[in-house]
Amino acid sequence: MPRRPPAATPLSHPNTAGSQGSRRNRGLACLSLLLGLVAPASCIVSEPAEYGVAKQTPPFLDAKNAAPSVLHTHKLALGDTVLVNVPFRSEDAGEELRALLWLDKGVIGKKTLLNFREIPPGKLEDDKRSIDIPADIQVAGCHSMSLVVTHRSNLDNNEPVNDDDTAILTWWLNVDDEGQALLGDCPTLGGGS
Repeated sequence: MPRRPPAATPLSHPNTAGSQGSRRNRGLACLSLLLGLVAPASCIVSEPAEYGVAKQTPPFLDAKNAAPSVLHTHKLALGDTVLVNVPFRSEDAGEELRALLWLDKGVIGKKTLLNFREIPPGKLEDDKRSIDIPADIQVAGCHSMSLVVTHRSNLDNNEPVNDDDTAILTWWLNVDDEGQALLGDCPTLGGGS
């Protein structure tokens, strides 16, 4: 008749006389169990990581969601108000931003500051920030309108000192024109129309 396997191993069977080694193993098992019960109460906790001061980043303007769209020319009547809204992100490290809206920026003798906004400092994680600036357009013809955003310390006489801390978006406006002005006739960088 085949022999049935025992219900317990020789080491754990209560009636086993066992060898000296099995008693030692039982003692080691009890010690391990005891340490396992005590160890969770005395776990090691490391200090929280220190990340230091936030590093300032340049502003990142969301051209895709800018209003009005930067993808086409906008026809306006003389005196129309354009409301510019641009979502953006930046790590400001406690420094205020300045947004400047220019007409024909880069065109010598024609550059005009339309409006500006002071923007309180924020964090890069904040993806709900936006710039809202209205501008009244008082000059007929074809014009570029540029939004320049930078940290306040990067400005000298309303001009950015370091391009690495500056973001720019440009729109093209056709103001009170009955089709005579073409984009090729618009002012160019450093020149006139």
